[in-house]
Amino acid sequence: FITGLVLFAGALGICISIIIYFHLNHIMRSEISQRSRMLLAQSNAIQDYVKTVLRPEMFETLPKGRFVLKAMSSSYISREIMARLQLNQTSAAHYRRVSIKPRNPDSAPNEFERNLITAFNTDKTLEIWEDNTQVGDQEYHLVARPVTFSKSCMQCHGEPGDAPRELKEIYGDKNGFHYIEGEVGGVVVAGFPLAMIENPVKEVTLQY
Repeated sequence: FITGLVLFAGALGICISIIIYFHLNHIMRSEISQRSRMLLAQSNAIQDYVKTVLRPEMFETLPKGRFVLKAMSSSYISREIMARLQLNQTSAAHYRRVSIKPRNPDSAPNEFERNLITAFNTDKTLEIWEDNTQVGDQEYHLVARPVTFSKSCMQCHGEPGDAPRELKEIYGDKNGFHYIEGEVGGVVVAGFPLAMIENPVKEVTLQY
């Protein structure tokens, strides 16, 4: 009887542990998805503010031909802010803003990011991509959105002759131009490593 009771208690404990593991795993996957989307939304908010408020104000205030990179480039500003965020608060976070014709070599896409750009260009109704994928030697949960060039982007990314003089002095007149309005020319990717949720779930289950 005692042996049967012990076996029953052990089997019940194992079943409950499995249920707890899958339940916690579901909750944590939802959490990492929300965190990744929040990181992406933060980047989007920064870029939107620069495009719609800061840059137009700077163009009106500065003499014609002036371009202050650190105050007018949405990609530069968002990268700098997100880099500080990664260093100071979320060192495990993954953030990349890339384009197919980058002015900065660090913004050139890898094969995975190039495939994302192609997917967004192929399906214009696709607004966000989300999945798990390998980044280096770790598996990450990533979300991505397309960088679509609007009318306001054409002054700096259309024809070189229309671009501010100082912008061409910084980057030249070859890279980052000749985009078409409505074209998906890049992608923003953000996310966190899956180990961030998998390890705590395993620890809690084993402790139970």
